[in-house]
Amino acid sequence: MNKHVLIFLTLLVALTCCRRQSLPYPADGPHLSADTLLFDTVFTSKGSTTRQLKIYNPTASALTIKNIQLEQGTSFKVNVDGETSLERLSGYSLASQDSLFVFVKVFIDPQSSDSPVLVEDHLAIDTDAGQCVVTLQAYGQDVRVLRDLHITSDSTLTAGKPYLVIRSLQVDSGCRLTIDKGAVFFMNDSAELIVRGELNAVGTIDEPIIMRGARLYHIYDKVPYDYISGLWGGVFLLHSESEKAPHHRLANVDIHGANVGLYCYAPAQQQLPTVSMMNCRIHNHAIYGLVLQNFDSHVVNTEISNCANYCVYLAGGTHSFTHNTIASYFNSSSVVLHSVGRENVSAMFINNLSKHNARTVVNLTNSIVSGLGKTNFTLATPMPELYTGTFRNCCLRTDSVGLSSYADDLFLKANDTLFVNTYFNRQEELYYDFRLDSASVARGMALRDSALAYPTDRLGHARLADDAPDAGCYEYTAE
Repeated sequence: MNKHVLIFLTLLVALTCCRRQSLPYPADGPHLSADTLLFDTVFTSKGSTTRQLKIYNPTASALTIKNIQLEQGTSFKVNVDGETSLERLSGYSLASQDSLFVFVKVFIDPQSSDSPVLVEDHLAIDTDAGQCVVTLQAYGQDVRVLRDLHITSDSTLTAGKPYLVIRSLQVDSGCRLTIDKGAVFFMNDSAELIVRGELNAVGTIDEPIIMRGARLYHIYDKVPYDYISGLWGGVFLLHSESEKAPHHRLANVDIHGANVGLYCYAPAQQQLPTVSMMNCRIHNHAIYGLVLQNFDSHVVNTEISNCANYCVYLAGGTHSFTHNTIASYFNSSSVVLHSVGRENVSAMFINNLSKHNARTVVNLTNSIVSGLGKTNFTLATPMPELYTGTFRNCCLRTDSVGLSSYADDLFLKANDTLFVNTYFNRQEELYYDFRLDSASVARGMALRDSALAYPTDRLGHARLADDAPDAGCYEYTAE
């Protein structure tokens, strides 16, 4: 992973851990709800959410707050009981057993840095019983703003400072957009990436390309907005019949938290567009994960997980899926993470019925398709016994297909162990983890000949080290 991205994510996690500590207050002085206010990372030149501090008088008599002062007063803004001018707060009387709320926001100037930069100040509260000092800390992240950007010639978006995409980023037909490894995109509200030309987004395991929502703060304690679906529009590859069929390439791209992960559409025509995906992750979307309509595709070592509708929907085109994990556990959570409910639909739906699409041929190998429902894999075709696609050495949780047609596959039961964790637990801070459990039934069941072409998994672990490759995009490791 890009070291700047790693630092950013580490800091983001650290900032969620605001602890309340026992403070050395004098017996006859005020008590504070915290000695430190920590803010989630904020974009420079933009305000933060508001944090609050409570000043409580536990004594039997009134306390006089002589003054409240910021040591520097450059980045943090304070509101005390509706008063924003600290100079006018001298001589404030706080009655016995009463409390006073202090509200703090942060506005950080650009820092000329690719990585988040710490800003700090101290809020001193002087009373007739002594002084209390509260530390204020926040990290500011510089961004490059792309507001309604329309790309009309071959262009490259480089790594470095993250991008903040507002409303849309569009690529014209006949133009190629190249995204360099390590680039990070914060997508604001309903922002979309719409490509009518060609997309070449190739990251690495250490420096992935990340596309996520722009809200860096928390919706609940221990629940960052980055866990929430539907925060932005999605990525769309759209083509008309008159265009030359492009070949899109995505490698080590992480797309999460949108309405739609990757939506690819073209009309039925003689030559279909192609999308190749390697080591990608499409996770936590309020509608679809991956939609391929009249596209050819090659999808390898990719996780497509937790979508309210289909995780994968295929209608028209020839599709090769090898060593993928398709997991549908959208609402398996101790707290509401989504504005929509998981519909009673398959995790993977193959539509070979439409007269308006090209024929749909899917070759699914060494993959996992599972979820909470009974039917997570559906093949809709007129005569299944004549279907020309293949499904080999896969773990499928479904009751919609005949066992005789899938002799090399494992049909999962409800109590079969597959993954490390299929549940979000807010209190224990456990998030979904679709790597294989040590007792996973997917271990050792992959077809070796197909695994030879992809000797490492999505995270770079050797797939053939034990001479028994595992199904899915993650090879089991004892780490």
